[in-house]
Amino acid sequence: MRPENALFVRCSRKARERGLFLLQYHCSAESDLGYRRLPLPWVSLVVTFSEPGDWRLPGGKWQAFPRIALRGASTTWTEGCDPAATRAEYFVALLEPWAIAGMFGIPAAELHNRVVDLEPLWRVEARRLYDRLSGLREPVAGLALLEEAMMRTIAARQSDPLVRAGLNLCRRSAGDVRLPQLADSLDCSRHRLRTSFQQELGVKPKRWALLERFAARVRELHPSSWGARDELIEPSYVDQAHGIHEFVRHTGITPGHYRRLKLDGDPRIFIIPAEL
Repeated sequence: MRPENALFVRCSRKARERGLFLLQYHCSAESDLGYRRLPLPWVSLVVTFSEPGDWRLPGGKWQAFPRIALRGASTTWTEGCDPAATRAEYFVALLEPWAIAGMFGIPAAELHNRVVDLEPLWRVEARRLYDRLSGLREPVAGLALLEEAMMRTIAARQSDPLVRAGLNLCRRSAGDVRLPQLADSLDCSRHRLRTSFQQELGVKPKRWALLERFAARVRELHPSSWGARDELIEPSYVDQAHGIHEFVRHTGITPGHYRRLKLDGDPRIFIIPAEL
């Protein structure tokens, strides 16, 4: 088993209602370089204290990874393999896409398939957060500080309420919802729903539902999944072959392969070796 110190913290109901889904601290004697991050239905704010590494999107060029980054929802990236890198340490805040524009002045749609340096957007607050986190010795205190910073930044006014309601329906159904059903539930036309999702998220409702279903499947497979097990919704597929095909499309490996990787003691969720 690899030496790990991963701590997942579910946020309060108030925080989740305002757009902060989950906080995470990860520290490992082994670097995360050489691994692939899988797509999420949340925007990730990542504060890194490891030695700077490189990253790239599928088929893209290698770039230096910023010390405070925003990773768009539905984004997959690979972290470069550096044999000299000896550890990984970072904090993560998972944010609902509908809260991003009010927090950082950039809509979630502009983060689709992107990882951006947050310091030019957040300026003084970003540097203050980094300095304060780097001075703490206890991860729990760091997570509390990160939650405080996120709650202070989340604006009272968020984005399109139609998109927010649509995302909630996709989450509660583990993606088992079709466009006509979703539009009827929200009392709007299919065209308006597609347009709103595209403008706010950069993807169509069907793509988002598939992403929520994939996330539900990963959390179901993972031994140390986020949140209480009895709160997880089992994703629905036409048959087993359909479920396997969809999982492979997102990851390149089967659900069984993913489970075996995590049973080895790796607590990191939504991350697999880059060579797979």
